[in-house]
Amino acid sequence: MSFSGLLECRISLIFSLINRLAIIALSAVKSTINGVSSRFLLFGFPIV
Repeated sequence: MSFSGLLECRISLIFSLINRLAIIALSAVKSTINGVSSRFLLFGFPIV
């Protein structure tokens, strides 16, 4: 296997890892926002 092919394999692997982490982070942020908004809806108004 050539060096450039190995480098491309590494880069694609890193990009897929970053993509997966970004998806996990986005879902975590979404669930946090949903939890906060449902808590606000529970009281009827946001507590500042």
